[in-house]
Amino acid sequence: MPIIPVLKEELERLKDMEKGYLEKISGLPRGSIKKKIIKGRPYYYLMYREGPRVRTKYLKLSEQELEELSYKLSLRQKYEKALREVRRDCRLLGKVVK
Repeated sequence: MPIIPVLKEELERLKDMEKGYLEKISGLPRGSIKKKIIKGRPYYYLMYREGPRVRTKYLKLSEQELEELSYKLSLRQKYEKALREVRRDCRLLGKVVK
């Protein structure tokens, strides 16, 4: 049984997964939430990178909205990690198939 067709099929599956992860990531916010204590009160900021600059945006949100945003940011990190692994596997399989 030739293994090359199986590897090509796996490569196509990985490419489809990559597209799916990119779509999911594009709909999620990026950055991280930083908490600062000023005069004893907590203030939350969203920090993200825009090119070489780090941008900071004050978050005037309720606790529930902060938790939701935090969940979305952690979900984005999870998808980005999975995307890196899929791309690594694609590179390896691409070399093997050629």
